[in-house]
Amino acid sequence: MTGYGAESDMYCMQTIKKLDPFGHLSSWNLESNTEGEICRFNGVECWNLVEDRIIGLLLSNMELKGQFPRCVENFTWLQTLDLSHNELFGYIPSDISTKLPDLTSLDLSSNNFYGEIPKGIANLSGLVTLKLDGNQLTGQIPQELGLLPRLRDFSVANNLLEGTVPVIVSNVNVSLSYANNSGLCGGSVLESCDKNMFGRSFWYSFTIGFVSSVVAFMYYYAPWNEYKKRRSNAIHPLRNNQKIQNHQKNARKETEWLPQAMQVQKSKERLYDGEKYKREFLLETMIPGRQRHRNIAPLLGFCIEKNERILVYKYMSNGRLSDWLHFDEEHQTVKLEWPVRIHIALGLARGLSWLHNRCKIIHLNLESECVLLDKNFEPKISNFGKAKFQYQTVEDRVRMKLFLIDGLGIKGSVERDVYDFGIILFELITGKRLSPMANSSDSVNGHLMNCISKSLFTDPVDFYGAIDQYMIGKGYDDKILRLLEVACDCVKASTKQRPKMVDVHKSVRAMWEGYKPWFGSERLELSMGCHDDQIKCTSEIEIEYIF
Repeated sequence: MTGYGAESDMYCMQTIKKLDPFGHLSSWNLESNTEGEICRFNGVECWNLVEDRIIGLLLSNMELKGQFPRCVENFTWLQTLDLSHNELFGYIPSDISTKLPDLTSLDLSSNNFYGEIPKGIANLSGLVTLKLDGNQLTGQIPQELGLLPRLRDFSVANNLLEGTVPVIVSNVNVSLSYANNSGLCGGSVLESCDKNMFGRSFWYSFTIGFVSSVVAFMYYYAPWNEYKKRRSNAIHPLRNNQKIQNHQKNARKETEWLPQAMQVQKSKERLYDGEKYKREFLLETMIPGRQRHRNIAPLLGFCIEKNERILVYKYMSNGRLSDWLHFDEEHQTVKLEWPVRIHIALGLARGLSWLHNRCKIIHLNLESECVLLDKNFEPKISNFGKAKFQYQTVEDRVRMKLFLIDGLGIKGSVERDVYDFGIILFELITGKRLSPMANSSDSVNGHLMNCISKSLFTDPVDFYGAIDQYMIGKGYDDKILRLLEVACDCVKASTKQRPKMVDVHKSVRAMWEGYKPWFGSERLELSMGCHDDQIKCTSEIEIEYIF
């Protein structure tokens, strides 16, 4: 096995196998070094066999005995964890949401877990299924669980719980089960709580119920009337030095960064007047709000204020990729090393491949300004306002009809994303913005367009003039030219000759392999710097409603 995190993954598999006294996991060959072998294990799901990252552990009815296997925190990409119908015991880890932030399904039912339900589970904003029934859990159900926006299946039956059940805020019908918890009360399916408990919980439940009603109304049923005259251009920015504005005839789009010191760091994007931005707002809530991936910018929530619609994203301390590549040499002295650039290229290739093959989504607006970088320079794809679905769900079609919005159809070119990715590769290699229509006499773009016109390099020396001189002579020249060749393949004039993103991902990953040790270094702890201002935000799911 040779994938990322191979040693820690295999160690955890050994730990889990020790919980199996009856040999249900005997087929797990822990001595194999075959690439992707771990993904063939019974009960294990991976994204693909090449990048063998585990996204699912389905170990129900395996007669496992012991405590919760804490080693699963090594599976940082895990989306589904099913340990139901075993004989596991102990406390549910209180930090499960920070160790496994991408979980969409957690099933620990029919075991012997005890203690309280961790409040941190409410931070798993992508959680769809939460089953904790058939254990010995005590205490109250955290009211924060009611704020999980995507929860569809929730069960805590057959425990020892007490107190008021939470009011569930969700955009779909939720399957609920509280049976055989004699101390629970409230909600639509249980007896009313006594007066004392009612007095303590009334305002909390009323507030959550009111917010849930407003969310459902504003997000699904309220007609989008003609906007009033757009707000004056005198917007008060939260940060004046990192604001991007894009003015159009009947619309304005503005991106701002919120302070890093806040408990949950985030950026904020405002969408103003214009029919075009109704569609963008809908797409931004449907795609990054629904799809969870390491290389997709996580949407935390939104707010609607008069004729503004505000999207709230997790804060990315290193800003945009374009800020690192297209900089003013007089004011910025820190430049990206080659290993960081190839790491960024790999993350983008991985994210696009996932969008194309798993989600059937085409971005259609990829550029370096749309790529955000976290503190470890892990790239996050954002700006899905022009995206297309290769297919539509019934829910998507209903949303279109409710909002009278066209343009979410199946048309769109995957090859366009490949081309845009190639342009970003050129920018990573040259450190300059590529303008394909530029005059061929341009000292940078002239070289690049010559490169694009060739399928193979006949004289690599000709291309050194286009490469970022900061990287020349550091031992990376051969690898830079290899990535340059991949970039040329991506921007070929014939769309049929452009590679698939899954193949591009394999090529870039092969180049990245030699730099694994580099990413354990503190050299990645760079920062563009920022100035912290304050903003008032409400609710733990970072959704602000202003009327």
